[in-house]
Amino acid sequence: MKIKTVGYCVEQGVINLYKNRLMSLASIGTISACLLVIGIFYAIVANVDYMVDSIQNNIGIAVFFDEDITGQQINDLKISIGKREEVFSINYISADQAWSNFKSKYFKGKEQLLEGFEKENPLQNSASFQVFLADISAQAQLVDYISALPGVRYIQESREVTDIITNISKL
Repeated sequence: MKIKTVGYCVEQGVINLYKNRLMSLASIGTISACLLVIGIFYAIVANVDYMVDSIQNNIGIAVFFDEDITGQQINDLKISIGKREEVFSINYISADQAWSNFKSKYFKGKEQLLEGFEKENPLQNSASFQVFLADISAQAQLVDYISALPGVRYIQESREVTDIITNISKL
C-alpha cells in the first residue's frame, strides 16, 4: 500500500466522521458504555475473590485438650497436627491467655463486672490450639483426624461457614 493511499483513507475517514457525526457519537457512546459495564463487573468479581481469599485465611478450628493432659502430650499433638498438609499454622493459646483475651473482648470499659475474678480464672481448663487451614475445603478430613488423636476433648469448627465460602470460591 502506498503512502498516498493511506493518506487518502485517513482523509476520507475524517470527512465521513464529520458528515455522520451523530452516528459516530452514538457508536463511541455505545463502546464506552460497554467498557464501563465490563470494568464494573471485573472490579466486583476481583473484590469478591479477594474477600473470599482473605476470609479463607482467617477461618480456623479450635482444638481443646483433656483436663489431665501434660505439656509433653500437648507438644506431641502440635507436632502431629502440624505435619498435616492441610494445616497452614498452629497457635497455642494457654488458659491464662484465653481468659485475658476474653476479658479484653467482653469486659472492655466494664471492668467493675470483673470483681471477684481477680485471683480466679474461670477458663482454667480451656488451653487450646487455634489451627488455620491452607485449604478450607479439607476441614472435614482434618477434624476427623484430630478428633481421633488422644488428649483431644473437643473441636470447635464452623462447617456451615466453610461450606458457604467454598461454594462461593468455586464460582
